[in-house]
Amino acid sequence: MNLAIPAAIAALRSFVVSLIARACNSEQLDPPLRGSVEGLWGWDIRNDRIQCSARFRELLGYSEGEPLSKSMIALHPEDREHVADARRRHFRERVPIELEFRLRCKNGEYRWFRGRAQAVWDSQGRPVRVVGTVADISDYKKSEQRLLHRAHHDALTGLPNRHLFLDCLGKGIARGQRSGRSLAVLFVDLDRFRQINDVFGHDAGNQFLCTAAERIRSSLRKEDTVSRLDGDEFTVLLEGFERAPDISAVVDKIRTALSRPVRLGEREVYATVSIGVAVFPQDGDSTEKLLKCADAAMVQAKKHGSDNHQFYSPGVEDRSSRNFDMEARLRRALDQGELALHYQPLVSFANREIVSAEALIRWNNRELGWISPAEFIPLAEKTGLIHPLGEWVLKTACRQARAWQDAGLPTIGMCVNLSAKQFDQRLVGIVKGALADTGFDPSRLELEITEGTLIESDPATEAVFEALLALGAGFAIDDFGTGYASFAYLKRFPVRTLKLDQSFVHGLCTSGKDLAIVEATMILARGFGLKVVAEGVETAEQYALLKKLGCDTCQGYHLFRPLSAAAFANLLDAERQMFPAGRPRLMCAARESSIAVSG
Repeated sequence: MNLAIPAAIAALRSFVVSLIARACNSEQLDPPLRGSVEGLWGWDIRNDRIQCSARFRELLGYSEGEPLSKSMIALHPEDREHVADARRRHFRERVPIELEFRLRCKNGEYRWFRGRAQAVWDSQGRPVRVVGTVADISDYKKSEQRLLHRAHHDALTGLPNRHLFLDCLGKGIARGQRSGRSLAVLFVDLDRFRQINDVFGHDAGNQFLCTAAERIRSSLRKEDTVSRLDGDEFTVLLEGFERAPDISAVVDKIRTALSRPVRLGEREVYATVSIGVAVFPQDGDSTEKLLKCADAAMVQAKKHGSDNHQFYSPGVEDRSSRNFDMEARLRRALDQGELALHYQPLVSFANREIVSAEALIRWNNRELGWISPAEFIPLAEKTGLIHPLGEWVLKTACRQARAWQDAGLPTIGMCVNLSAKQFDQRLVGIVKGALADTGFDPSRLELEITEGTLIESDPATEAVFEALLALGAGFAIDDFGTGYASFAYLKRFPVRTLKLDQSFVHGLCTSGKDLAIVEATMILARGFGLKVVAEGVETAEQYALLKKLGCDTCQGYHLFRPLSAAAFANLLDAERQMFPAGRPRLMCAARESSIAVSG
């Protein structure tokens, strides 16, 4: 190794240090050196004196003639420790200092600098002087902070995003573990936000979200953290709350703030929220666990009718886990042929003919057996599976009705139930495609909807109604009388059938109130020119009284249970053979029951 090289490097370093020192003393720099740095400084350790170049003084807000002592060049409190660590390491290991820090200016504000420093040592190896350069990086740090803010905050509301919230929650858990204190995580979901978006548009929806975010934030303390997790979901971190009533008081404050009307354009919109609460440490000791538990509690709150809050309980998570499992099974059922349709006959009171069939979905899972529609239909609505599921039902029902017709069996109508979740433009294409693919007469297709679909309708829903009517399909209101009955929607929407809910039929022969409701429905239907179908007819007495009241059609176990497609075909064939055209049809419950059982 050439020993002259280290010596040359040391000499060069000494020359640069002395040059900087002279510049600080004289405050004069040659043009090339002046362009490479913004400020120079020197610290005489023995006399504890600081010298700064003119440019450094200018950056700190001091004129050339003003005194500038060491005590006046103050570091930001958050930077003092890491600067001191760097200085100690430099003196110990003689490693050059290079770091970023903030210095207080004359006006009291802090400015960001990137600094480099090097000590000068005496012959005994003791530091006698430190000299360095600084560059103003305030603009760079502002840009950096803007980028960091964007990375950790929601662009719409300005609230912390999921990443930052989880970071704050993790730190809160660490503090709680050290102090033994609890904390709470709130999962806040706006009820019916999708409808607001659909009716008023995305711009109004964004305005609504911003208002909601501000109201949640203003309901909390400064030390609490609120974030927009996703869409219309917000999360809140509360520290220092030890009792459930105290947490509930904060929740009620949020709900009250959000219950005030929000003006969107010329209209006022009211919103409610469903809130789930998870508490550390009893509900979990990790960020993922606490957030998952709060989410599960929020889902439970929605099941209780929304506009309320629920604390997490282990049973809630079990139900959520089952829902995930059932969703996966339902997705597979669509692909693996586990679904089937059964058909319940609708019989006319006038001539006792089977005039229609109601398509009813059945699911026979290979592992769980028969699963009730009451369990998997709400799950399909929540997960969006209702769209492919509804398409399968509609196409299968239309195809089956046309197959019976092509086999020479009596031509009947087909009734298919629709969920309110299906009412968007996709439904129009699905119905149109099913009719085109099967060649089924659209006038014989009756789509069954609930009263809630009509009550909660908006311009987009009405457009779907009009498009389906243009295709030739008809509408029936299912479970009539159990929802928000209103003459207005009967006048406004061209439905052709009212399906009297079975709860009124069951009490028809024993309850004067149920009898009055049924009679009023018959009068109402005749006034609007509508047909009435009685659901759930189970006894001969119910059947006779409904006929006397003028009901048009009925279905129920007194007549027929839902049948497989093959059994229904046998029934239609038996009707054709036993009662050829021109002969009056007689009701024979015993014969029909035997056919139903054999099917």
